[in-house]
Amino acid sequence: MKSTDVVCIGLSCVDISIVGVDGDKFFHQPLNSADTLKFSVGGDATNEALTLARLGHKVKLMTRVGHDFLGHFIEWTVKSQGIDKSTIRIDDSVETTTAILVIGKNDDRHYIWMGKDRSVSTFCGADIDYEALKDAKVVSLGSLMMLPSLKAEDIAKAFRTAKEAGAIVCADIALGRRTPIDSILPVLPYVDYFFPNLEEGQLLTGLETKEEISEYLLKCGVKNVVLKLGGQGCYIRNSDTEMIVPPYYVEPVDTTGAGDNFAAGFISGLVRDLPLLECAKFASACASIAVQHVGASTGVKSMEQVQAVIDNG
Repeated sequence: MKSTDVVCIGLSCVDISIVGVDGDKFFHQPLNSADTLKFSVGGDATNEALTLARLGHKVKLMTRVGHDFLGHFIEWTVKSQGIDKSTIRIDDSVETTTAILVIGKNDDRHYIWMGKDRSVSTFCGADIDYEALKDAKVVSLGSLMMLPSLKAEDIAKAFRTAKEAGAIVCADIALGRRTPIDSILPVLPYVDYFFPNLEEGQLLTGLETKEEISEYLLKCGVKNVVLKLGGQGCYIRNSDTEMIVPPYYVEPVDTTGAGDNFAAGFISGLVRDLPLLECAKFASACASIAVQHVGASTGVKSMEQVQAVIDNG
């Protein structure tokens, strides 16, 4: 029996969300007004970990933060949610990664990203606790291709270790520009569930349609491709199944972290051995809750909350 449900590996940061700014004027006038400011923990691995913990799962977070106020804030936040923080690496030599999000009407967002020479830049293979991976039911890397010091061979070794111990391996990705897939080809055969959105799939493969992208990724060794399609739901494909699962329609307030909450919901279903369709429904329900709240990890509160969305859907 494994003592950890999910090990979440990857990026942690602090998000400063400024809400209610007129995006058309923001960069054209020296003084701007806003409605609210929210200070919260973010980063794909931490978003996944927080959502999974609130869903009642036993979670361990494997990340690196600076030895500063922001790093301690991340530590305190995850500990307060019952997340095992023993695999968080505290780095005295760097500051914690930070993001400022300026959110206007209709989820018009501008990012100011402070990651260079900060904790996101230094997470590396030495930060991976292989014994912790062996004791997990699911191992999830939320930051594929986002951690510049984490090499493909380190990721492959971690995934191989997890799979040899019987874990399910999941991976998510965040891309904003064309990035050839070559650098992660050694990693993909170990990935059981891959969660890119459609645009990221296009940037990664150079292909256009969901069918082309998923077929290519399956040929690269991924077992299940789960393409997030935003307002159209998600598209799932493996060697013998193909399906589109519709979303739960809501009016979004802030879509930051929607994909991380989707991945966390899907992983929750995997931990509970739900069928593929039910995993996707639960994932979509988590994402629909997340986008109705400011902040990447503030919306989902409990298993009952998410189940109510599904029951009323």
